[in-house]
Amino acid sequence: PVTIIAAPGGTGKSTMLNAWRQQRDGRGGADGRGGADGVVVAWVALEQEDDQLLPFWATVVMALQAALGAMEPGLGQQLLPFLQRSSPAALAITPAEIVARLADELARATGNAGPIALVLDDYHVIGSAAVHAAVTFLIDHGPPTLHLLITTRADPPLPLARWRGRGELAEIRAADLRFTPEEALAFLNGRMALALGAEEVRQLVERTEGWAVGLQL
Repeated sequence: PVTIIAAPGGTGKSTMLNAWRQQRDGRGGADGRGGADGVVVAWVALEQEDDQLLPFWATVVMALQAALGAMEPGLGQQLLPFLQRSSPAALAITPAEIVARLADELARATGNAGPIALVLDDYHVIGSAAVHAAVTFLIDHGPPTLHLLITTRADPPLPLARWRGRGELAEIRAADLRFTPEEALAFLNGRMALALGAEEVRQLVERTEGWAVGLQL
């Protein structure tokens, strides 16, 4: 149910996911499902303004609406206005209540749309304990057709060890994102047209530890 992509800035986390999404979109059909497996990708580019319970989930719901489009036009129509107001009732809602409402809507939506991959990009900007609790609740109690992909510069305070122990967590780390000498050679000479020798590329990879932005610089 969850994949975490955790590595320092400039290692290509978002670039990798964007390339994956574009590749899937290129294989998709007229239904907009983005691939032969029918998975819909919803992308949330998180910012500091999302570091509160209601704004965070309002952003998530809008991303799901944009991704599902005509397949599920009613998704979030009741929940989103509630999340966007600051009434006492809205401010008093618990993380579990928000996720329960969203999970109910997603369970209905996935019957029409198929599996959903929800990308939470730059999750390291989130410090709210209420948001972390809600994300945990969504992963533990959300519909089985929902998969979360979380990019972050550091491990978030989510129960990663528990999910790992249950076989519910896939992990991509900095070591997986480092350029090998062969990849660096293709990037520096093929993409950037630098005409470097193999030994020069090897030294660059060694000095930058395969760091994508370091190689580009």
